[in-house]
Amino acid sequence: MAARGNVHALDFMGFDEDLNEAMKIAVRGTIDFLAEQKMVPMSREEAYALTSIVGDCRVSEVVDIRKGVHCMVPKSIFVKK
Repeated sequence: MAARGNVHALDFMGFDEDLNEAMKIAVRGTIDFLAEQKMVPMSREEAYALTSIVGDCRVSEVVDIRKGVHCMVPKSIFVKK
């Protein structure tokens, strides 16, 4: 899993020969990041729920042997009070 940041979203990637495994890797990376970040402390269960609500997962590679999926989380959910 690798994370990239762009202007509007954090992007978590997963790669595997099995597309389902690639999806699991990307989603787990997203959940891990959300559970570990300090701006808005949350449990893994809360991170899982948030990922299911705001995570935008897309298939990025299917023609190669290794399939790719990336899950994006909008940065706008992290607002300072």
